[in-house]
Amino acid sequence: MRDPLKGVELTLSRYVLTAELPNGDLRVLSTLWSSVVDLDHRHQQLLRGETYASTSEEQEHLDTLKGLGILVDKSVDEAAVAVEELKRRKRAGSVTMTYCVTSRCNFNCVYCVQEGKYGPETEMPPEIRRRAVDFSIEMLEHQGGDSLDVLFYGGEPLLNYDGMLDMMFQLHRQSRTVGVKELSFGVVTNGSLLSPARLEVLRSLGLGHMQITVDGLPDTHNARRRTNNGSWGKVWETILTASSQGIHTTVNVVVDSQNVGELSALLDVADRITSARPDLKTHLVWIFGMLIPTRPAFARCHQVLFGKEPEIFAKIMDTYLIAMKRGWRVLHPLVQAVDSRESHRSFAIAPNGKVYKCFGVIGLHEYAIGDIGQPVGEVDTAGQLFADRDAWDSDCLTCSIFPLCRGGCQAIASLEHDGEFGHKLCERDFRIANFQRVLPGLF
Repeated sequence: MRDPLKGVELTLSRYVLTAELPNGDLRVLSTLWSSVVDLDHRHQQLLRGETYASTSEEQEHLDTLKGLGILVDKSVDEAAVAVEELKRRKRAGSVTMTYCVTSRCNFNCVYCVQEGKYGPETEMPPEIRRRAVDFSIEMLEHQGGDSLDVLFYGGEPLLNYDGMLDMMFQLHRQSRTVGVKELSFGVVTNGSLLSPARLEVLRSLGLGHMQITVDGLPDTHNARRRTNNGSWGKVWETILTASSQGIHTTVNVVVDSQNVGELSALLDVADRITSARPDLKTHLVWIFGMLIPTRPAFARCHQVLFGKEPEIFAKIMDTYLIAMKRGWRVLHPLVQAVDSRESHRSFAIAPNGKVYKCFGVIGLHEYAIGDIGQPVGEVDTAGQLFADRDAWDSDCLTCSIFPLCRGGCQAIASLEHDGEFGHKLCERDFRIANFQRVLPGLF
């Protein structure tokens, strides 16, 4: 279409998803810019170039669509813009440090991504903790940042509760010395060792976020934990206590063919649990994620995942709609984010002081980018090289969901390439179909 007032040739962006609404409007989502707009029949005609802006108001609407990235100048190389924007996002945000303070765990979940990676169970000793804190502050200064996000991870990090407290105290002390403006803490935990007293201590030291896994109804959840298999009630007790103390809690549901049929029932139970305190919903966010295959769990993945992905993904998308209709907050499945492996500002430190780009590869020594005894500049350079192992190709750049997918899940693709990252996994057709099906209800 030509903008008759400005002489500019406009076209619909290649990076959009569309869905027709019940009232006949068209919902359009930019997968690159996460902008969304609903268009009536007249504006749909403008969008498709079937008519032209004849008033100043309609011209303003075209300008708005261009500003949202839904319309673009035909002369613009959108693929180049998208790649440059993704590069920018890799360099953006706070410096994030994940500390694996112990490789021990008291649950031994059947799908654990860490199973078999660490070798002998070990805790991060005091000297490594001290040096890890020094490394974190030095990396923050090296990257010119003033905001540090810290995540405690394991194993089960609460098995080294004293080590967590020690690192939090050290970080507060050093942050005041060097002028860190923002210091935040989170923890990925199974929730079994978090008493109300411990939660209060951690909250007073700045714990603002917790991720905890609930894998379905009690029998299913408990069966997936080969030890402490009666944990379902304790986990929910921890979730409610944390939420009542103002700690934002992400409830992570690891989904496969064995529990996908329970998702709606799980929300029913959660509704009943929180019925007396509906305000707690403001501190809870749900994630429904497909099981990510790992080499130790590869045989099980053949039984509960491979070949069933489209069906499972469709049910996950439907569950997001159900959760939102019931007033729950969800981690939005159609909003683009750069993950920690891709970020130039994300690091993970193992109990032995080895440094990785993200928690998902801690313990896989071939993916270490250095250790905390090296100069931070060397580790930073190695980390950027690892983060830039992009999996997309020229075909990806023409796909409408490229900004969401970026070549697909490298963790799954690595299973077919001897554990090597940087390989493409295309799931375009079923993902687009399911995204379009849920798009009308997700905003």
